[in-house]
Amino acid sequence: MSKALKLASKFSIIFLLTLALSPFFITGVSAITDIRQPKTLSPNEIYTYQVRRFRNQRFTFRVSFEEGTSQEGDHITFLICRQNDFDLYENGTDPSQLETVQYYDANVTSLNHQFVVPDNHLWYFVFHNRMSRSTTFDLWISHQHLYGWIWWVVPLVFVVGLTAYGLIDHFTRYARARITKDKALDSLSSDDENEVRRAVYWLAQNGSKDDLKELLEMLNKEDPQTRANAITAIGELADVFNDKSVVPTLIKQYEKEEKQFIKVEIVKALYKLKDERAVPILSKYLLRPKNEKLRYQIAVTLGDIGSVETVSVLSKIIEEAKTDALKRAARKSLDKIASQKGISVEDLKKEHASPG
Repeated sequence: MSKALKLASKFSIIFLLTLALSPFFITGVSAITDIRQPKTLSPNEIYTYQVRRFRNQRFTFRVSFEEGTSQEGDHITFLICRQNDFDLYENGTDPSQLETVQYYDANVTSLNHQFVVPDNHLWYFVFHNRMSRSTTFDLWISHQHLYGWIWWVVPLVFVVGLTAYGLIDHFTRYARARITKDKALDSLSSDDENEVRRAVYWLAQNGSKDDLKELLEMLNKEDPQTRANAITAIGELADVFNDKSVVPTLIKQYEKEEKQFIKVEIVKALYKLKDERAVPILSKYLLRPKNEKLRYQIAVTLGDIGSVETVSVLSKIIEEAKTDALKRAARKSLDKIASQKGISVEDLKKEHASPG
């Protein structure tokens, strides 16, 4: 599965989840009906609706009276107040004297009022029948968050943004995948391992000997990872052209380099070029206890180089190596060197055994 297809799959899942959760978003988008029913209040009866911790919620109150209700006199007194003022109101204080009353109308025959709760305290919504007779009316109370639009705008922007990103990524993938020499050289400074790997591969397949000069100049970069990436590319490109002119520069870089992981990259480049001038460095690394795979490749390379200077090192590996694979590689290299010299392995060891 391609990267773009994977991204499209992720976007689809996010979109489906958004649809599945949309009923929960609706509570923030549309008003929630708290009460919608007829109410009958006896003379001087009070009906209260209380809310707490509803900050920034917009409440809507609608009252409509039955047909035929007399329009004379007070029908319903409607108050919005806190608990202290409600207690005062119940004890006979005139509503106009209350501090926190938000709305008061002593002659309401129909009501359509909105109120945004300013804090999380306890609030009272009071309906008081001040008439001498019972009255029946339809009461509708609903609420909606003041910033309810966030609940659908944010998910919508999120989904649309990710979808747009996926489409752009899909339709521009070929343009972004197209590599030029300059782009490949710039990519060697990237922190993305896949990007570096693609750049090295491109240089190995499409680079020229002139590109080796630019790569060698990158060895002066301050960033250690950039130097390591450049050395990897040098090794690949020099191997393609069998250009051993880079060997002295690589040896010099090895001697002055402080970063061990860069030294390893230099060793990898040198063993590919199979140059006798690299024998001291390769022999030294072969005796190290780490990186069995690289040591195996060096052991094979030393046989290809055919230098008698490696006889003592290869002999030591045969005696001390912990894996049979490494021992076999060293033994085959000794056989190859002995065959090139026209003598037996035993005679080769005697002639070129290390002193002491």
